[in-house]
Amino acid sequence: MRKHVLAVLAALLLLLVMGAGTAAAGEPTQAVGQDASSQQSASSNANATQVNPSNSNVDVRIFSPGDGGDVKQTNAAGALALAGNANTTDQSATQTQSGAGTQAVGQEASNKQSAEADADATQIKPSNENISVRIHSPGDDGDVTQTNAAAAGAAAGNANGTSQSAAQAQGGDGCKCGGGGTQAVGQSASNKQSADADANATQVKPSNSNISVRIGSAGNGGDVKQTNAALAGALAGNHNTTDQSADQSQAGGGGVQAVGQEAASKQKAEADADAIQYKPSNENTSVRIHSPGDDGDVTQTNVAAALGIAFNANETDQSATQSQGADSCKCSGTGVQAVGQFAYNKQDADADAKAKQIKPSNSNTPVRIGSPGGGGSVTQTNAALAAAAAGNLNSTSQSTTQSQAGGGGVQAVGQLAGSKQDAKADGTAFQLKPSNTNAPVSIGGGHDKKQCGCGHEKKQCGCGHEKKQCGCGHEKKQCGCAEGHAGGSGGDVKQTNLAAALGIALNANGTEQSAEQSQGGRGCKCGGAGVQAIGQKAWNKQDADASANALQLWAANDNSPVSIGSPGSAGSVRQTNAAAAFSLAANLNRLKQEATQTQS
Repeated sequence: MRKHVLAVLAALLLLLVMGAGTAAAGEPTQAVGQDASSQQSASSNANATQVNPSNSNVDVRIFSPGDGGDVKQTNAAGALALAGNANTTDQSATQTQSGAGTQAVGQEASNKQSAEADADATQIKPSNENISVRIHSPGDDGDVTQTNAAAAGAAAGNANGTSQSAAQAQGGDGCKCGGGGTQAVGQSASNKQSADADANATQVKPSNSNISVRIGSAGNGGDVKQTNAALAGALAGNHNTTDQSADQSQAGGGGVQAVGQEAASKQKAEADADAIQYKPSNENTSVRIHSPGDDGDVTQTNVAAALGIAFNANETDQSATQSQGADSCKCSGTGVQAVGQFAYNKQDADADAKAKQIKPSNSNTPVRIGSPGGGGSVTQTNAALAAAAAGNLNSTSQSTTQSQAGGGGVQAVGQLAGSKQDAKADGTAFQLKPSNTNAPVSIGGGHDKKQCGCGHEKKQCGCGHEKKQCGCGHEKKQCGCAEGHAGGSGGDVKQTNLAAALGIALNANGTEQSAEQSQGGRGCKCGGAGVQAIGQKAWNKQDADASANALQLWAANDNSPVSIGSPGSAGSVRQTNAAAAFSLAANLNRLKQEATQTQS
């Protein structure tokens, strides 16, 4: 890059020397050199792996009336990786001469972009097993459902826009005796961007097991559900816009105008997201002997989600306008105007998000002998959420306007703006062995209103025939026992565990420098005018680091009621655990410098 700039400057100097000789001979010279180079690389990798997903359903019935319920298993391992580069370079040079003069424009634009996105979704041996054994076999078995999802998405993108424009116009010398003006514009824009996004979602042996054993076998089996999700998303992006414009205009005698602009930006964004689940387990075992009644729902939901976002946004705008008026006597040289602008920006954003769950377990084991009554609901919800966002925002605007009319004056403006930003955000959520266990055991079970100790269920009298065909005629109110001695239902057992971490680190910088100089000519139009000089320098360095950690080590919810005579209801047991961490680090900077000079 430096070699190209030196080459352009050397060419401009040679053109200026040649232009002086040709101007004396009355032959104007115009030269435009433009160089645009862009290198882009985009790499995207997406891997989705499932190892031995298993769904097993074993139904054994002996006398066998009744329906078998649905058994469902859904396993999804999805990975998405996107990497893209977008670059726009526009260079325009316009030169107009009327009379002797030398004009030279050198423009160079270079851009290098790299985007890499990796997404991995892995499931290892997701298992769904349902075993139902019934002997005298009437009744329904409920639904058994397992849903496992491991999804990873990674996106890395670079977007760059570079526009350079130079316009030069010179008017002729009235007396044709003075040297023509010289105008030179050199612009250089360089941008390097790198974006890296990695997303990993892993599930290891999520298991759903339901075993129901009934002997007399009347009643319904409840729903057993398990939902496991490991989600990871990573986004890394770079956006850069560079606009450089130079406008020079001379009318009349020989003047010199020179504009040099350079804009450089280096951006790096890296985002990592990891979501891991290790052996989430849902197990329900129901054993009933004389078997009427309902078993309640058993539900487990496990979510491990991680999101990492890192982005850089940069905008650089440099503009220089120079105008010189004619010398009335046409015999003396006019003023000299020079503008030098330099803008530099370096940005780095790093975001890491990790969510882990290890062995969250949900177990419900009711055992009933006499067996009327319904089993309550057992619910477990585990969530490990981690999000990290790191971003850099930078805006640099430099503008120079110089105007001279009349005698020779000198105006010089030098502006320098530099910014370096670093943002790092870490979010970590960790859960270790949150457990939910409910183990009620009922022996006697009481007298159900639909079965009264004589063994005759109202729809079946032991011989396997409908109640109107058995001759026993035992309705539920005719069995010699009092109605209302039904066994109670099991209460609700709930566990909710949440570990959430969020880290945000942000840098925002705005730099604006403006210089305006104006000189008026002397009355005689033959003497030299004043000298004006402006020098502005702006430098900014920002560092933001945010870390958030939420940790749960051992969250246990255990309910173990044991009933012997067994009528009555078990109460609700609830546990709610939340570990939440929030961290925010931010840097905001705005620098504005403005200088205005006027001479008459």
